[in-house]
Amino acid sequence: MTISLTDNSPRIAVDFGSITVGQTHKSFTVSFEFFDAADLNVYINGTLKTLTTDYTVTGGNGSTGTISLSTAGTTVTDKVVITRDIALARTTDFPTSGPFDVTSLNLELDKFIAISADLKDQASRALQLTDFDVNANLTLPALNDRKGRVLAFNLTTGAVESGPLITSTQTVAEQANNIDTLAGADVVSDMNILATTSNVTNMNSLASISSDITSLATFNSADITTVAGIQANVTTVATNDANVTSVAGNATNINAVAGQTTNLQNVTDNLTAIQNAAQNATDASNSQIAAASSASAAALALDSFDDRYLGSKALAADANPTLDNDSNPLVIGSLYFNQSANEMRVYDGGSWIAASSAGGASLLEYKYTATAGQTTFTGADDASNTLSYTVDNLIVILNGIVLENGADYTASNGSSVVLATGAAVNDELNIIAFKSFTTADMVSKTNGGAFTGNVDFNSGVDVLGGALSFGTSKWSIELDSGDNDLNFKYNGTTVFKLASTGEVVSANDITAFGTP
Repeated sequence: MTISLTDNSPRIAVDFGSITVGQTHKSFTVSFEFFDAADLNVYINGTLKTLTTDYTVTGGNGSTGTISLSTAGTTVTDKVVITRDIALARTTDFPTSGPFDVTSLNLELDKFIAISADLKDQASRALQLTDFDVNANLTLPALNDRKGRVLAFNLTTGAVESGPLITSTQTVAEQANNIDTLAGADVVSDMNILATTSNVTNMNSLASISSDITSLATFNSADITTVAGIQANVTTVATNDANVTSVAGNATNINAVAGQTTNLQNVTDNLTAIQNAAQNATDASNSQIAAASSASAAALALDSFDDRYLGSKALAADANPTLDNDSNPLVIGSLYFNQSANEMRVYDGGSWIAASSAGGASLLEYKYTATAGQTTFTGADDASNTLSYTVDNLIVILNGIVLENGADYTASNGSSVVLATGAAVNDELNIIAFKSFTTADMVSKTNGGAFTGNVDFNSGVDVLGGALSFGTSKWSIELDSGDNDLNFKYNGTTVFKLASTGEVVSANDITAFGTP
């Protein structure tokens, strides 16, 4: 099977649109692939539920499945979320050579794709840096430097740094009511009145006669005379008494605002820091997505290898695969091991051929040191080589003596040799196993054939019961199968004959038959 990263969202928010108020729901379909019950997280109203205790799981192993609640079912008002979180681990270790289980390889590749989808889901829900923020630095300050402080970002470089104390930001929050009061329409109106040119002038005038106003408290005649001299100023103050009263009534708020100037600046700095943190988190998430894409590309490369090496197949010796492991057409160079024929085969684009036919013959040697009475020799030999052979393609030697197959030993399963009589302790058993191979360009003993090149026979030629012809010549020599007489013929007619005793039995005039 194959899993597409883009079509494999590992998150489900259950839709209760089909459930009416008062009904309960205890079974939920998991529409994405998972491999083990522990791969799933089940949240009900934000609480993570416990496998077996709160729910059970069916399905998985690379497919979809179902979750069944063990407790009371959910209602239309409940929030149910199901996610997948596969542990990042390799569960299968493939051999460095020889056949291996392709099904396990496919399952391992599917898990990698599913893990990539899980990482993509997590990354898409995180704060991220922008792609174009090339100089982002998200290294946190040292532990002691950031204790009790809010997170901030440098005004110039944007690097992460320690911000103001948390207690300072709390003080600003505690003054929220005073800030709201200052923002009220009445206070703003009063301050606007105070800010008019005429009122500013009046307040300046009061400041200039402050000593005179103080002197009025003594109620002496000299002071009263002085007041009479500034009658015009007093009249001005009286005219604006409402404004003066408003200012006096809001003195506490004005002082509170003035005292919180530093805290207000800290609030502004913190808001800027939070915005920068959100941007940096966005960039980090984008980097995670890019890493997930790289993992996906590696998985595709492994899948391409899987399409060319099909693994070990339990097929008949005369049968071969017609499609690759993903049910796609075969490609030239595909390999697989036929268990029945005990040989590796290569696809040449039209048919499967034994891989060993492309090279020379070879053999494997195994050496075993026997225990007392040992009859069966199998598995690893003295050099840790595991016995493997093709039936009838081996020689078995015990203490230097070649044993006879069937009489002295049995070798019928390709992996063990069984002696007819148990060996003595420390006896040495040697097994020579010939690898399967196919020879080419041979003249068949049964069907015959023609040599197109010169053939030299340094030790003579024995021809029994047949004719010996010489190239394109009309001459031939034939041996009678009955009396073993040797006939010398020209154009098929005997010129003379030699008896098996060596004498000439009959002879004709050779010239009468012409010359070759």
